[in-house]
Order: sequence, then C-alpha cells, then structure tokens
Amino acid sequence: MVGAAAVIAGQSHLTYSLAVIMLETTQSINLFLPVITSIIVAQAVAKLIQPESIYKKAIKMKNIPLLPEDVLANNNSSALKRS
Repeated sequence: MVGAAAVIAGQSHLTYSLAVIMLETTQSINLFLPVITSIIVAQAVAKLIQPESIYKKAIKMKNIPLLPEDVLANNNSSALKRS
C-alpha cells in the first residue's frame, strides 16, 4: 500500500488528498507515517525528474486554454483588496 501511494504521488503530484484516500482505503492509522513519508519523497523525486504532473501534460496536449499563474495571483490579490 505504501508503494502504491508513492507511485501515484510521483505520477500525479498529489499529496494530502492521496494520503487521506490511502488511509481511508486501509482503515489503519498505523500506516499514516509510512504513507505520508513515501508520498513526500516520491513527490520530491518526481519534481526533480519531471516538474509537471500527468494532468498538466494532458491539458497541454489537448490545447485547453488556461490562465497563467501570475494572472491568477494578481486577480486573487485584487479580490482580497476589495473585500
């Protein structure tokens, strides 16, 4: 189960949600530390080897338009200033 969590984390770049899903699947809180450790290590290694997740690659291959991250950051900060 720990290895499966590491493989999925490396491919999808998911962290906390994956840990919750894996722990709910096993229903064993004793696996929390090994699962979260393997996810963090797999995520770090995957970011070094391949910075984009499989989901981002699929979006790019399908040419789906997305807003750049700097535009999103500017919109969020201006929305906070208004409220």
